[in-house]
Amino acid sequence: MRRSVVFGALIPLVVVSIAAAANEIGTDAQIVRSGPSPRYRVVGTLSEGTRIKITGKASRNYVPVRYTGGRGRGWVPANSVRKVGRKKKSSQPGALGSHPKSKAKKKAAKKKAAKKKAAKKKAAKKKAAKKKAAKKKAAKKKAAKKRGVLSSNPQTKKAGQTTKKSPGSRSSGPQKSSQSPGSKSKGKLKNALKKVGQSLLKNVVGGSKNTRGSSNPFAAAAKALLGGSTGKKATITGDAIVRNGPGNQFRAITLLFPPAEVTITSNSNGWYGITQDTGATGFVHGSFLGKSSSLEDSSINGGVNSKLPGSSGAGKPPGAGNETKGRTGFIQLKASGDGYYTYYNAKAKWGQPRLIYAIMRIGKRLKAGGLPRLGVGDISLKNGGNIAGHASHKKGVDVDCRLMFSDKTEHAGTIDDPTYSSAWTTTAIRLFREEISVTQLFFNDKSTIKAGYSSYWKNHANHFHVRVR
Repeated sequence: MRRSVVFGALIPLVVVSIAAAANEIGTDAQIVRSGPSPRYRVVGTLSEGTRIKITGKASRNYVPVRYTGGRGRGWVPANSVRKVGRKKKSSQPGALGSHPKSKAKKKAAKKKAAKKKAAKKKAAKKKAAKKKAAKKKAAKKKAAKKRGVLSSNPQTKKAGQTTKKSPGSRSSGPQKSSQSPGSKSKGKLKNALKKVGQSLLKNVVGGSKNTRGSSNPFAAAAKALLGGSTGKKATITGDAIVRNGPGNQFRAITLLFPPAEVTITSNSNGWYGITQDTGATGFVHGSFLGKSSSLEDSSINGGVNSKLPGSSGAGKPPGAGNETKGRTGFIQLKASGDGYYTYYNAKAKWGQPRLIYAIMRIGKRLKAGGLPRLGVGDISLKNGGNIAGHASHKKGVDVDCRLMFSDKTEHAGTIDDPTYSSAWTTTAIRLFREEISVTQLFFNDKSTIKAGYSSYWKNHANHFHVRVR
């Protein structure tokens, strides 16, 4: 009776020790929800190895957790949680934590290896025999050719068969030819097609003037493909890739940076033929061209962007005060302002003045255009240095921003949310590129990647990361 009492007293101690054990996320890109079910709203994502603290009892196979130093909280699946430092069992035989193989298994493995070796040997033998037969056939063919059995006719003649001359043949001796009939004509056709392709490319891409009026077939093909609008002016609004044809499948030939001016020569499915002041020609996507009344395609810089006011220029935006500076020259972004709000760590809202002022200018333009406010996350600490959960954000030139939603709510979410607005989020990204020189922009929306506004990077489906020069 006494023993059972002692054993029963130990059970609470075991439970306490398990609850007190440190935990972490054991799966990659784990979604955090606001409640214990997939029906609840997504409030964030956690990468593998992120430290968490279980704050209550499990419900529906979900556990409540805190993360990021207590700033974030939510529910994650119970099977995605593991103890800190827990190692996976090794699958290698004889390794620590694994059982040695039985004799039967060893025997089967040995038999399998022997069978594999025999099959390999058989294949090598077969290959050698095939090679020998090919060599023998080549030698036979060579000997037959030496005896004069083979002729220039594509059909090989049997030994001893003579060739009859056609009436009016000039040659009295055997005809020798290294090419089969038709090979010369094929070569001519190939060269002709090559010339046609070069001429078409020259007229379509290079804007060649060596045409002969409207009867030139290449000029007609270029006009049908590209339209015919010429002489229109436009401004480059982002870091634009210039290609040698109207599409991403064509080769990139150079880069153009804002505010370069170009002349529109043609358009086709959103791609515009351009000519620079230097005379260089190429094609850029319409998303990199500034709005102009001379452009016929209203899709360029249209939609929500057409409602936005122009930039007020670099430097302090109207209404900016004398912001406090840190030891490194960083200034602090206020908790909220015209067209923007901040979230998460209030201590990580310091950055280079050019970045802080750009965020303020973007906010004013969003507000003036009737768009949702820009959610601004971590930038840098007051004097730089490491921020938990970030590999960058040390020099005041990086900023994380939330996505925008069609119902204008301000919350954490991903590109998979039903109310996520790709158009509004793309507008915010585009304003960054207009207001400040952007060197890197990570965001996993396929439409922004396709348009050339962002690049894919792991764990960037719930925010976009901007780095400036």
